[in-house]
Amino acid sequence: MIAKTNGSNDFSDQTIFQIKDFTSQLCLTLQQENFQNAFDAENNKQNLFAVAEFRTCQDSYQAQWFSHDSSGRLSTENGQKCLTALPTSAWSHVNLNSCDTWDGYTGAGTYLFSLDCGLEQDFGFGQSFHFEITAEFGGVVTSDCDHGFFLGYTADGKAFLTDSEDSFETAVVASGIRGNLPRNCATLGCSHACFQNETMEFECACPRDFNLALDDVTCEPSNNNAPSLSTSFLSADSTWRPIISNTDQCIKKKYSGFEAGQQIFLVDCNPDHPKTQWLYSDVSGRISAKNFPEFCVQDSGGSNKRVTMQLCDENEASQSFDYDVQLGRIFVRGTARCLSLNENNGAVVTLNRCWVSSFGYFE
Repeated sequence: MIAKTNGSNDFSDQTIFQIKDFTSQLCLTLQQENFQNAFDAENNKQNLFAVAEFRTCQDSYQAQWFSHDSSGRLSTENGQKCLTALPTSAWSHVNLNSCDTWDGYTGAGTYLFSLDCGLEQDFGFGQSFHFEITAEFGGVVTSDCDHGFFLGYTADGKAFLTDSEDSFETAVVASGIRGNLPRNCATLGCSHACFQNETMEFECACPRDFNLALDDVTCEPSNNNAPSLSTSFLSADSTWRPIISNTDQCIKKKYSGFEAGQQIFLVDCNPDHPKTQWLYSDVSGRISAKNFPEFCVQDSGGSNKRVTMQLCDENEASQSFDYDVQLGRIFVRGTARCLSLNENNGAVVTLNRCWVSSFGYFE
């Protein structure tokens, strides 16, 4: 990623940038010359839309210069066109939804298009993206859809959402995106916690008796009496809270009643509310609702997918989690995937590529 700023080293409202794939050395382009069929939900039929492409990078080409707003939208420099995922047709995307995956192709999402930003149509997370750094691909652009697929491209240069195990023959991940990445909790790589300071800048934070190392992201004990995390991430009042930031908030099953399939979120905490109290067994790995013990937290089996409450089943592997007391992370048992929080709405999700969302408390 190559950025141009007005007197700043970080992304801001004035910052614009190119999205450049390291392998091909091509830049994402919201061009308006080449069109492709996609489903038009407003008119309930297929229509032609300008497909986003990866092209030779040019400093003077406005369709290659983007800004990134608080809703996750990537728009061109003049704010007129937005990167948008669209379903192709009912045979390829059964639900005709921007966040659908391609039927019959594991790891394939859909093509990306250049649409007017001012459209009143609700694209859900089909217009929402974030930046992150991964061990496998380096800097990447990731969709905020539940599938969490990466920005990539096909052999003919068309922008496409794809996973690392994509079976859509020609699609590859746009990787090694580098340069002036947005400074936020996803990209900082804090060892323990991350917060926004009074000037709205993102910083790493450490618990009491720990200090930030010279890298500004790693917490190191300041003395031999530094506190350690409890062996359970649940507090004495049975609430489930982040370690440092938002400690006045906790995880709750929202909405009325208690039914299978409902989701859990980080909310302002009322520790006496029956839906904010939890139980955890490090033997079975199950996280269950203390006052509704027949319901357990269950992984939905993907990256950036919301976990749900389901009837407890001792034979269901996706209901087992392990707590890492060194990092404060909750992993799906037997995997490298961990529980995290969606930055936009506080929903508890699982991520294939963990960045820090730490839970627990210090003894």
